[in-house]
Amino acid sequence: MRELLRSDWAHRVWALSTALLWLCAAGAVIGVIGLVGVPFSGQLHQELVRWLERLPWLYLGQELLRLALVARPVRYVRNRWAELLVAAMVLVGVLFEDAVVRLLLPLLGREELARDVTVGMLQLLMLGGILVRAVRHHALVWRLELHPTALLLLSFAVLIVFGTALLLLPNSTHRGITLVDALFTAVSAVCVTGLTVVDISAEFTPLGQAVVLLLIQLGGLGLMTFVSFFGLFFSGGLGVRERIALGELFTVESLSGIRQLLLGAVVLTLAIEAFGAALLYLSDSGSGVWRAVFHAVSAFCNAGFSLYPRNLEAQQGNGFYLAVIMALIVLGGLGFPVLSGILRLRPWAPPTVRLQHRLSVSVRIVVVTTAILLGGGTLLLWLLERTAGLSALPTAQQWLQALFLSVTARTAGFNTIPTEQISAAGSVVLIVLMWIGASPASTGGGVKTLTVAVALAGVVQLLRGRGRVELFWREIPLESVLKAFMALLVSGILLLSATLLLLWLEPGVPLLDALFEVTSAHSTVGLSRGITAHLRPESKLLLCAVMLIGRVGVLSVAMLLLPARPAQHYRYPQERIIIT
Repeated sequence: MRELLRSDWAHRVWALSTALLWLCAAGAVIGVIGLVGVPFSGQLHQELVRWLERLPWLYLGQELLRLALVARPVRYVRNRWAELLVAAMVLVGVLFEDAVVRLLLPLLGREELARDVTVGMLQLLMLGGILVRAVRHHALVWRLELHPTALLLLSFAVLIVFGTALLLLPNSTHRGITLVDALFTAVSAVCVTGLTVVDISAEFTPLGQAVVLLLIQLGGLGLMTFVSFFGLFFSGGLGVRERIALGELFTVESLSGIRQLLLGAVVLTLAIEAFGAALLYLSDSGSGVWRAVFHAVSAFCNAGFSLYPRNLEAQQGNGFYLAVIMALIVLGGLGFPVLSGILRLRPWAPPTVRLQHRLSVSVRIVVVTTAILLGGGTLLLWLLERTAGLSALPTAQQWLQALFLSVTARTAGFNTIPTEQISAAGSVVLIVLMWIGASPASTGGGVKTLTVAVALAGVVQLLRGRGRVELFWREIPLESVLKAFMALLVSGILLLSATLLLLWLEPGVPLLDALFEVTSAHSTVGLSRGITAHLRPESKLLLCAVMLIGRVGVLSVAMLLLPARPAQHYRYPQERIIIT
């Protein structure tokens, strides 16, 4: 929203204040990275702290300058209350910096560390105010003449570059990390896959683990979702282009409920993760709050990253802990439209009200398909592995681990038993479950349950000689059925092509291991038969590309690469083709 200024010359000064604002942003980012990520010491560290202590004054000065330039200060304060509130908090922090240092001194033990923390918090607070101002212009992003898939790819690319740079910081790891391994970890976190080339519990410091967690959270919901959410909160509206793009992101046809779905997705995500973290902490308080929060976010986002040395093998006998993890995985994999539809149910209400809040056909298909896959997968894995990978466990534990495998193969990637110990037959079942994956508009990947269900229903009903596909007393449009078949075909081509390339790059890798690895990357699962860390850099980059395509959607990427042709206003004569 363009502000009304006092005079024409004020526009030049306003442009100067904008330049000062971005200077503050760049200085704060560099300063925080220097304080936290780079081990500066001695005189250089002191100079950095002194420079950062002056930066908030520049930020406050440009805020006062803006307030002096506007023609209607009261309206400006009413519209920009969030930025001005942050500026007031920064002013309080600057004026009482020494008092905050003395308050933190007993907790941190060293005055230098207490001052660094205080200065760092001021920079983060200042960055928060700048971000609030930036997200007010969120609609500008959606006005770019870009395909929604290209915009989604661009947002993931920004996160990946940002995450790779942070993971390369000296203080992010204990012994350093190569560029390829940092890129692979960032891609795996942003695409919520969970494939790892290093042990993040041993190699990454708390800073590096926090970076991974941030990438998982932003990648799970999507950067554009967060930008639109905060833009909606501070500006109060969504444009038509933004609604259309978010509709494609959440895979919904009606744009009337996009605002409620956007708000519900973010709020529901944070609420479920917080509740899940509390339950994980209660089930294993010895692991600490940080580990509980990390695993709750990783589970709901279907990421599969773990802070235990061998994933969740240490929790194999903790049934309550595994139950919470499985619940988080299933909730994250159902998708926000499904969760929203379930929460809107009113079983206690009169029939007319229940009819208005009934589940849509898509939600019913997702719920039924998910239940069949979980139940069928558990039974198959128990039958195949009770004398193989699960043979050392008692019967009750075998059923629990089979259920956990069935759940986690649906794009989550946690494991409580070594995956390489699973038999070839069990691995094929896992490959099928991974390939199907989670549901549309969820934090998981795969070709999606809805796609498989519609395609399977189409095959069955067309084989019976019916010219249409019907599910739950509704007819499915032929266009949707063809789109489902096309998604399965394109996904299969990608899997076979990537597996062939991986076998060419890694001649010593068995076919089953290569197919398992590629399927895990394509469906953003994270399960591996133990070959990830030993791959060549070229193979890791190949898996990065597969993970990114799988996260965005193979069909969406294919449609982006093959531009649509203009509508043809004629039709050729039909000719029957013999298909047997």
